[in-house]
Amino acid sequence: GAAELMAAFMRELGFNDVSGLRCVPLDGDVARRLPAELLGDPRISSARLPSRRPGGGLPLAGALLQKAKAIVEELLSASAPAVFKIGITCNPLLRWRHYDREGYQQFHLLHATEEPGVVQMMEAALIDAFQSRQGCRNVAQGGEGPVGRAPYFAYLALAP
Repeated sequence: GAAELMAAFMRELGFNDVSGLRCVPLDGDVARRLPAELLGDPRISSARLPSRRPGGGLPLAGALLQKAKAIVEELLSASAPAVFKIGITCNPLLRWRHYDREGYQQFHLLHATEEPGVVQMMEAALIDAFQSRQGCRNVAQGGEGPVGRAPYFAYLALAP
C-alpha cells in the first residue's frame, strides 16, 4: 500500500523528510495510490486524471473529452453555486497559488499530456461547453497557452 511505497521511497532517497518534495501524477490511478505526504496541498486533486491503459496509452480523444465534461459537471453540481475557471498549465502547484490568493478552494486536474495542442483543444472544448454556465469566469475561448515545458495539464479551479 501507500505506507510501504513511502517507506521504500524514503529508504531509496536516504532520508526521512519529504516536506520539500511534491509530486504531480500524470495518471489518476497513480494519484489515488500515492502517499498523501507526496501530493502536497490536499486542495489540489489529481485523482480524476484519466488512467493510462496497460500499454501506456490513453483512451481516444472523444472519450477523454466526454469524461472531462462529466467530471466538470459533477464537480459543479456538487459545489453549486460556485465560481469556477477552466484553464491549462505546465506547473499546477505554482498555478494553484494564484487561485488560492483569489479565494478559490479547489483545483482539479482533468487531463495531462505531453502535447500542447492536445491540452489547448481540451481547454477550448471545455470552455465552450461551460462558459455560459453561471459562475464561469473564463473570458477568452481557451487554447492560448500554456507557456513552458511538458507535461501540460487542463484544470478546473473552484470557489464553492
